[in-house]
Amino acid sequence: MQAFETELIGKRQSLADIIANIETETTPYTSMVQKRTRPVNQPHSWQAEVYPDSPHTGVEDGKDVETFDTVPRFLLQCYSQKFWRNPAVSDFADEAEIAGAGGGEMARQKAIAMIILKRKLEARFLSASDTALTGKTYETRGQFSWITATAQTTFPVPADVRTPAAQIYTGTLANYDETQFGNMCASSYIQRKGPMEMDAFLGIYLKKKFTDFTSWQENRTNYTAVRQFNRTGDATTFTNTIDFLKTDTGSYRLHPSSFLRKTASTGADSAGTHLSGLVLDLNMCALAYTRLPRLLPQENKGGGPRCICDAIALQMNDNPLGMMKMQIDS
Repeated sequence: MQAFETELIGKRQSLADIIANIETETTPYTSMVQKRTRPVNQPHSWQAEVYPDSPHTGVEDGKDVETFDTVPRFLLQCYSQKFWRNPAVSDFADEAEIAGAGGGEMARQKAIAMIILKRKLEARFLSASDTALTGKTYETRGQFSWITATAQTTFPVPADVRTPAAQIYTGTLANYDETQFGNMCASSYIQRKGPMEMDAFLGIYLKKKFTDFTSWQENRTNYTAVRQFNRTGDATTFTNTIDFLKTDTGSYRLHPSSFLRKTASTGADSAGTHLSGLVLDLNMCALAYTRLPRLLPQENKGGGPRCICDAIALQMNDNPLGMMKMQIDS
């Protein structure tokens, strides 16, 4: 009798030697931001200053000096925060042969833990969460909290270096347009006293809005197309993305991000995760590690290997005065 494949008993499972994850590992802010000297105590402090406006009238001949000038400095402070992701597998799981995990299940889980730890850092730094000390739990400040026109609860940014309201957008995505962005940039230019190179970290729907700036022109009733295309007959690729803007107020590199304003308690997307954005001067931002990301093996008490994957870090914003944010929820 002929044997058919569908009736065979004891067939080995056909399993590809690969483990696929649909999520990307892109953490542009944490990768790009400068790394600074290790903080020694909680909280960590640094200074900011702003050059004041000064009169440019003449000085009377023969007049003696009666008053003297100083430029005041302002203190900024923030707590460091501990982040961790702690993998563990059972004895049998670690001895099993897993397709795509050539080093064993624990080795695979360690690699994943390091990726997720970096995502935790990215999400915190691009969050709206404030720095705080609750009991014995320290938390660092996210950029959406650094960039605000009102005083924070803990270690408020001094008023002289606080972000002007004109550089903060809180309306809807539908109403955000090139004019809104231009007005924000103009205010930032005035604070900085000149054009600068800045980096924008944008939710994907806001990033699409920036691409539309180059494709559409607003009129009184709706939008009308202004783009034109010239291509050869054999061209098969259409590219429509904007990653760099150069304007009168400065140059802006645009980076899509999936880690803006995520929910602190769960790590899930918030209503504004893919709608919001930040425009930062990365020369004025830094990541200060108290402890670099590490893998610390723990004692195997018989149940299987365990490990701590952790880091201690804080986010520094030297001077939020010239930065911008689009805090959009709908």
